Amino acid sequence: MSIVTAPSQADLVLEVVQSGKLNIARGSGDKGAAVLKDSRSEEDFWTDSSTGGWSIRAFSNRAIGSKLGEKLIEFLKVYISKAEGQSETDMLGGNLQEYSSS
Repeated sequence: MSIVTAPSQADLVLEVVQSGKLNIARGSGDKGAAVLKDSRSEEDFWTDSSTGGWSIRAFSNRAIGSKLGEKLIEFLKVYISKAEGQSETDMLGGNLQEYSSS
């Protein structure tokens, strides 16, 4: 596994977006979403979202990103343990069952 600088060089692409609008007055509405995709077929392997508000210390964008990162790591651990013994072609060629942690 390696990290590349351009999506065109990657087998899998992780897209992370802020999907909600934070209401500072009420401290609510902050949302984030992440999608892990096969770069060739654009099939979604994993998706998740997280919500949060703000506190005196800071807005929760960082906390939401951390939650999504933890969920992605959990998914990858399960994926890797299931994929042991399979070839890389099988793993990225569409034989992966979709997984979503809600």
